[in-house]
Amino acid sequence: MTDRKLRELALVSASDKEGIGSICRALQSLGYGLVATGKTRLTLEAEGLEVMDISDLTQEPERFEGRLKTLHHKILGGILYRPDKDAEEWPYDFRIAAVVCNFYPFEEMAPRCDDVDALMEWVDIGGPTMVRAAAKNHEHVLVFTKADQYKRFIATPDESKARLRQRFALEAFDLVARLDEQIVRHFQWKYMNSPSLSPAVTYGENPQQKASFLAHRRAGLKFYGNFSYNNLRDAEGALRFVLPFRGPAVSVVKHQTLCGAAAGVTGADPDKVFEWAWEGDPVSRFGGILALNFEPSKSVTEVLAKKFVEVLVLPRTPANEEWAAELHLAKPRIRIVLVEAGHFGRHPQYEERHDGFLGALVQEPDTISMEETDIDPAKLFFAFGEWAAACSKSNAMVIAGSDEANGLCYFAGAGQGQPNRVEALAKLAIPRAKDFAERRQVSLENLVCFSDAFLPFEDALQELHKGGLRALVQPGGSKRDDEVANEARRLGIRMMIRGQRHFWH
Repeated sequence: MTDRKLRELALVSASDKEGIGSICRALQSLGYGLVATGKTRLTLEAEGLEVMDISDLTQEPERFEGRLKTLHHKILGGILYRPDKDAEEWPYDFRIAAVVCNFYPFEEMAPRCDDVDALMEWVDIGGPTMVRAAAKNHEHVLVFTKADQYKRFIATPDESKARLRQRFALEAFDLVARLDEQIVRHFQWKYMNSPSLSPAVTYGENPQQKASFLAHRRAGLKFYGNFSYNNLRDAEGALRFVLPFRGPAVSVVKHQTLCGAAAGVTGADPDKVFEWAWEGDPVSRFGGILALNFEPSKSVTEVLAKKFVEVLVLPRTPANEEWAAELHLAKPRIRIVLVEAGHFGRHPQYEERHDGFLGALVQEPDTISMEETDIDPAKLFFAFGEWAAACSKSNAMVIAGSDEANGLCYFAGAGQGQPNRVEALAKLAIPRAKDFAERRQVSLENLVCFSDAFLPFEDALQELHKGGLRALVQPGGSKRDDEVANEARRLGIRMMIRGQRHFWH
């Protein structure tokens, strides 16, 4: 059987029927015959279009009160058929060259459902299956999933339609993914915190806000204890800092704000790294959130078992699982998250930043080079300070130092999340660094300030000088960089331009 003998069909099955007449006329003009499911067929016939019922194509009736219509090998085979590869295996005289489909209004109807049985009636099966198949075979099959695509397709010149195929396939995959996410979230919400799906979440940002949590399966997570939304956000912030380091690293967080951190080269004593991080802020660490990228030693576990730690984040290893289970049994109020060990030592490939009503942003993660930081103390120091600023809420001024004898770097203080950088430095970072330097017996002048963004004026340098610090690392990029550099030279402040901004909102 040759391709020339195959009829080319457009399969139409739309819950939202806005504009389907226009796209079906356009597809007919391309020579495609129309095949449609029950109510969609009636709509198209009412507009004067000639349409075949899907049952006439499959030679099977709709079953189970309409639940089974399109899940048939003729339908899925017709969509997945590749003219250049599959002719010998395809015994029928047609292929499906276009799919026009949108889904049951799940997101609209789900809040109205009183129970899970009612919710399940709005879960579309055939629609997402056809759309996913068409998107996979988009080189040979057009896939339309929303009304605005019809107008774009009709208005696009033929020579540009190949690019449009790719775009519509991406939008189709996105629609299926968003539907699956909605189903999981609403299904879980009906059952409220099913332990088989997620850790128990006791409440959201405040106790009066009910909440449910969907854990990322790719992270291989294991949870101990009941979490609030704030616990989870804090755990995320603590993990974010330690995740990319190749040598031992520890972070201490309070309200998503770093208040202690340290990292070492390969071979650095993890106990020393823990000590410098733990001593970063003896007041704020109370009830804090700790993340470690290594298995804690007995001396560290003894400290953690005695102190009030709200959340602990560790690599998921057999030893850590055993210890976490024992600790949680002895201290049921502690919350522990274990993360698949393979995720440590590198930045994630992408991250999602949720913004409630407006939607969710998927972006490349903010990163810095960790090349040779496990063997070169100097590279570790600059990476450490820059990354500490990147993991601090903007505007961020982070002050860091190094213990060269032990091959590690430490966080001495920071000002974060302030409306302006000068206040972050003068009122928070410098006073905290002075307290740290006095407690840990280190020289204030040897500490270095890291800014997450450029300095638009000279005032921050003047505050550094007044506070007794003599070194600054910043990304640069202000139109007044020359004036700032001149002021740094005048004040005797060594300034390095790293060239990359690190806002974290």
